[in-house]
Amino acid sequence: MLDALAPVLAPALGWTGTIGTLAAYALISRGRLHARSLAYLVLNGAGGLIGAIGAALYEAWPSVASNVVWAAFALHGLVTVLRSRRRIEAELPVADVVVPDDTRSLLVIPGPEPEVVVVPDDTRSLEIITPEAAAAARRA
Repeated sequence: MLDALAPVLAPALGWTGTIGTLAAYALISRGRLHARSLAYLVLNGAGGLIGAIGAALYEAWPSVASNVVWAAFALHGLVTVLRSRRRIEAELPVADVVVPDDTRSLLVIPGPEPEVVVVPDDTRSLEIITPEAAAAARRA
């Protein structure tokens, strides 16, 4: 049955994977996503895996290998980001820290009472201030 579907399935999967990885690249290039965002990593990894399956149906083994490696890089990035978020949430003495999926990064302001500032993906720049300046601004 798979042999009968291969002529239709292979190009559909190949194009879907290609569109997924190109979309991820376009979104990161335009500043819509960040390299450590879950959306980017999942889109990139899924595109690589889907492209690898399509290439396997064509028996294009070099393309299968490059797509699997591409997906593996995305998986590594995903695991790294999730571990980092879990570590930050565990180390901060803040109740109910929630890290949204669409965050670019977290800015941790150290001090006796550490603060976490979530930086959304659409942020173009962020002014970084010292803990002392942050405390002075709160008092003012």
